Amino acid sequence: MDIWPSPTLPPTEDAIARSTTLTTTLMNADVLPPGATTRDVGLFKAMEFVIRAPDTYWTTMDIVDCEGVSHVEIEVGARGCPSVTSYLATGVEISERQDDSGIVSSRWSLSSPSGVTSKFATLLRPDGTYILVIARNESSLTAGPTRHEPVLEPSKLLLAVSDLRP
Repeated sequence: MDIWPSPTLPPTEDAIARSTTLTTTLMNADVLPPGATTRDVGLFKAMEFVIRAPDTYWTTMDIVDCEGVSHVEIEVGARGCPSVTSYLATGVEISERQDDSGIVSSRWSLSSPSGVTSKFATLLRPDGTYILVIARNESSLTAGPTRHEPVLEPSKLLLAVSDLRP
């Protein structure tokens, strides 16, 4: 399912093809731990990228294993990752490093009073393209934690999909 921010400007054929390529790449990345399965979230098919905005693609899924459910979101975009700067303003401690090629990777986490842990990982390239991964220890269907930690560690998932580009 492809979504687009404007009903008057349909997505381009290139954007639809890119969404399909991203989906295929993620599905072939073998990111799920043994025994884990994915579950669709509402109208969104698990691991299927949709067009969120021009040059921005997003997927969401619940990952289910014997311990519970985690909710995961991945965004791949071309205009710099807005989430890092918005979290810097809140005083959250962000672990960040830059490699020799100028790629900056960041990770941080937030915990709510209800026990929900949200873990974030980003990869920002010098050309402005980025990947954002968010994993929570809750289901998209319920409020509150369903397990102690998310099934997938976002920084490990980020490594598995680091070649994704908008």
